[in-house]
Amino acid sequence: MDLDVEVSRLKLMKADHQSKQYRLEDQLLKY
Repeated sequence: MDLDVEVSRLKLMKADHQSKQYRLEDQLLKY
């Protein structure tokens, strides 16, 4: 059960990281 929690947390972190990357790229493209 603990493993499922860890996997979920990693997926959330990865998704959060990707959304931050996309936001940074959007800002770079605008300038």
